[in-house]
Amino acid sequence: MSTKKVIIIAALLFASLTARGQLYLGGGIGIGTSGNGVAFTFAPDISYRVSNNFLVGAQASYRTGYDRLAVTPYARWHILPLEGIVSIFVSATAPFEFYPDYTTIGLRLRPGIAIRVSQGVYMLVHIGSFGYSEVFQNGRHYGDWVAAVDGNNISVGFCVGL
Repeated sequence: MSTKKVIIIAALLFASLTARGQLYLGGGIGIGTSGNGVAFTFAPDISYRVSNNFLVGAQASYRTGYDRLAVTPYARWHILPLEGIVSIFVSATAPFEFYPDYTTIGLRLRPGIAIRVSQGVYMLVHIGSFGYSEVFQNGRHYGDWVAAVDGNNISVGFCVGL
């Protein structure tokens, strides 16, 4: 298949997804503490709306203070549909986190709320993180359960439907 055909097919696919308002772009910021003081998180995000109650997506993030880079695929189930002003949701995430001297892989649940600001624009607030992480460091690895509802696990973001 020629490059021209691939580009045309990709453009048509992208146009059909965005015409129905199923593709969302967004991101968030977070603030917390680290051993070095205040830490900020910057996290761009892309998601696809499968149904009124279900989205799949991925987020990349960088956190200062820890020098952490993460890639996090997720599935988000809205307990209350996105059609209202407020929606309660739970995100099932699988974060891959890269620190200067170790790496973690995990499975977590992150509850939150989505507030519709205008048609197709939502403010998202994640509150807490619950799950399991496997830490890999210097050829060794060990598991750790995560259950946190503190300043390091609260984030605010926005998403815009295209």
